[in-house]
Amino acid sequence: DLTGLDTTDFFSKLEASDIESYYDFDIKIELELYDVIVVLPIYTQLLLPQLMSKLDYDALQPFLPLIQNRIEVLNHFLRSHLKNKGQMILFSDVIEYQKAQEEYNYLKAHQSHLMILEDFYESYLNTYGYGLGSYGLYEMSQHLKVIKEDFLIWSFSNDRLMLIKVDMVRT
Repeated sequence: DLTGLDTTDFFSKLEASDIESYYDFDIKIELELYDVIVVLPIYTQLLLPQLMSKLDYDALQPFLPLIQNRIEVLNHFLRSHLKNKGQMILFSDVIEYQKAQEEYNYLKAHQSHLMILEDFYESYLNTYGYGLGSYGLYEMSQHLKVIKEDFLIWSFSNDRLMLIKVDMVRT
């Protein structure tokens, strides 16, 4: 359970008025300390898909701070299992486009040009702000030193692609 909420009644109730009562739940998985931890795209998957399957867009809005909280709890959990001088490699889906969108072809054409992808990502953040994937990486960078950044284009399907940001961080 990467949210800490499986042992609660959160998923059966889904009442916005109770959100704050779920902020204090911790992740209850026992792990060792590791030299390297690899995190595949997870931030956008923590609660959002489950909530989107049960709530409409307007009803989802009050739950966004809780998702942010769960990202912070997960990142803390991951950091607490990293050895001193350990490294973490974080992959996060930060932007998604459909084939019909102009940006889809632009990213496909420039997928091996790191500086262009960096500029594209920064422009996107300046225009739209942080999504869940970007926030997860940002929050981790506030606690660990980013030693390398990269971008990948993931052709998720024939009509969808995702811009994946990869951060290598260390204690």
